[in-house]
Amino acid sequence: MIKSCPFCGHSLQKELQDGLTSCCNCEQVFDTSELNKLLSASWLVRKNHYNREQLKWHTKLDDELITLVMTFVSENSYSHQEFVQFLKRLGRFAIHQKSANR
Repeated sequence: MIKSCPFCGHSLQKELQDGLTSCCNCEQVFDTSELNKLLSASWLVRKNHYNREQLKWHTKLDDELITLVMTFVSENSYSHQEFVQFLKRLGRFAIHQKSANR
């Protein structure tokens, strides 16, 4: 589930469970890929200071991904760009050039 734009962190008017949408703030089009779910979750931690339980409840991510977000975004204060670069180095997620430049 995606509650905020994975590119700019703007809150979506309606949570995205599956499919495509666009952000009314940055006008980026995105889907419900695992990468976009992680980036959206990272914004929730940065902007709303969600703890592990809140993040799991709001995003429905599995424990491994919750740990990834909490470790690098909450505990190590990674910025959006740093988190995107980390995920790119991790090699598990397909990173499009537009998201890497944000």
